[in-house]
Amino acid sequence: MNFSINRKLALVVGISLVIGGVGLSVDAQQTNPGYPPPANQQTDITLNSQEIDSFAKALISVEQIRADFQRRITPDADAKEVQALNQEYAQEVHQAVQNNGLTLEKYQRILQAAQQDKALQQRVTEKIEEQGGGTPGH
Repeated sequence: MNFSINRKLALVVGISLVIGGVGLSVDAQQTNPGYPPPANQQTDITLNSQEIDSFAKALISVEQIRADFQRRITPDADAKEVQALNQEYAQEVHQAVQNNGLTLEKYQRILQAAQQDKALQQRVTEKIEEQGGGTPGH
C-alpha cells in the first residue's frame, strides 16, 4: 500500500503532537491527525541534501512506529494502558529521530516546513522513494 508524502506528513504531524504532549489515543484510530502547524512556529528553513536524507529516514522510521502503536491500542484499552503506550511511543519516536542524526526540534521544523513548502515536500518525497519508504512496514 503506497502512501503519498502528504499522507505521511499528515500522519506524522501526530508524532510531533505526541512529542509535544498530546499522545496517541483510541480515537486516533478513527481520525486523521493532520493538524496544521502552530501559527507562531518559524518554518523558513534551508536544508542540505544530508539533512533531507536524514529527515526522510526518520520519517519512514516514525511512520513505522506510529503504525505499530496504532495497532497496539485497542478500543477497550484503559487509560493506564494508553498512558503507558504513549510513553513508550514517545521514547521510540525520540530515539528514531535521534538515530537518524536529528534533534526533535530540527525534525519538527523540517516537518512543518515540508507541509508548507511544495518544493521541499517534493525533495522529501524523492528521498523517501529512493529509500524504498513508499510502503511502510516493508
